[in-house]
Parts: sequence; C-alpha cells; structure tokens
Amino acid sequence: MQTKSLRDQLLEKVKPEHQNNDQESLDWIRLNKPNFDVLNSKIPEEIKRVTEIKPWDYFKDTFYFSKRTLRCIHGKNHAIRVAINILLLYFECRPEKEIAINDLIYSALFHDCSRINDNKDIGHGERSSELLKSMAVASEIEIKDLKSVLNSIGFHDLNYEKFESKPNYTQSKTLCDLLKTADGLDRYRFPRNDWWIDDKYLKIIPSDTLKNFAFNLSVNSEQEKLTNSDVNYNKVITKIIDNYSEIPHV
Repeated sequence: MQTKSLRDQLLEKVKPEHQNNDQESLDWIRLNKPNFDVLNSKIPEEIKRVTEIKPWDYFKDTFYFSKRTLRCIHGKNHAIRVAINILLLYFECRPEKEIAINDLIYSALFHDCSRINDNKDIGHGERSSELLKSMAVASEIEIKDLKSVLNSIGFHDLNYEKFESKPNYTQSKTLCDLLKTADGLDRYRFPRNDWWIDDKYLKIIPSDTLKNFAFNLSVNSEQEKLTNSDVNYNKVITKIIDNYSEIPHV
C-alpha cells in the first residue's frame, strides 16, 4: 500500500517502477500551475474538432505489452492525452506537410506501448515501434504512412542530437516533431515542475493557449482517474471548454 505521495516518491533518488497520481500530488500540481498567456485564444474551436474525431475511441487495451503499465502514469490515459494534444498541435501549427488523422492518433496511442516501467525505460521507443509494426501487419489498424509513424515512435524518447542527422528522421520530420511536442505537453501530469515541458528541447513550440489546455487536460483527467476506472474524455473536455468563457479575450 502506497504510504508516500507520488510527489514525495519522485523527489527521492530511487523512483518507483510503477507510478500513479494521488490527491496530494494533484493538489500540488494545481497550486503550481504556470502563468499562461491565453489572450486571443481560438482553441475551443479546435477542441470541438477533436471531440468530433474522438481519438480515445481508437484506443484498445491490447495495444499495451504490459497490463500493469497500461494502468499507470505512462499508460492508457497518457496515450489518449497525447493523441488529443497531437491533433490540437497539428491544427494549431498547420504544417505544410499534410498528415492523415489516423497517423497522428496512432503515433500517439502506440508511442509508449512497450513500456515495462514508468522510469526512463531505455529503448522503449524503438521497442514500441516494432510492436506497432507487428500489430499493424496482423490487424486492421489503418495507417497511411506507416514508415513515418514508426519513425516518430522510435525517436520520441531520444534527444534530438541522437537522431536529427538520420535519414529516417529527415523523411518523417514533421510527424516526429509533432509527437515529441505532444508527448511533452502531457508532462504536466508529473508532480515535479522541473519535469514539465521545456521549449528548448523541442522543434515545434506550442502556444501558451495549448499549454494551458494540456495542463487542464492532464490534471482533470488524472483527477477523474482517481475515482473512476475509465476517464470520460467528453466530460473532461466539455468542462475545459466551459472554463474558457471565464477567460477575457481582446
């Protein structure tokens, strides 16, 4: 039985192999919310597009190799939030290279699917890429540019200097960059603000409006997870949209 909060555990030198938030840790995250500049925001329109796509309906528990990791902080809810974030980021930055919606969603849903723990788990990006490759061949997962999806997953857990000169990155740059940023946007789930998204490690920089949404998405869905086995993302996102009415726009 967990006696220390996740925040206390993550401040220790040796971190738990499997991690889940608790009320004390979520309260700490809320109290330390960054000051985001969200004036002139138009993101609710983009959020509504995401609610029509419903990326959470694409997820299946069988995507994950470890059923224990599936339930933890790098599991199902993290994957779904990254899928939401990558769609919003794509709509926001409007890259010249068009990417299929399914490719965006599946790159997010599978990026951590091979994880066996919630620490660094070195090599999980490459393993997840191989796992999706085997599943895509044997299932009805519809992906338009499988090579780019596999590349984005394989590189997502590495620093840019380790792969940005490789041809596979050059060929799949846009999706690779989108996934890394979308993954970073869900780092607000950790009760350590020194682990939160840092623009200097990214090629695509999200707006403060998107960061604010990602923060609220992380905290609100993690909160619901404490009391419900499954998070209702329509409910969580509707609550976030309603809160935009309180934000002054000019």
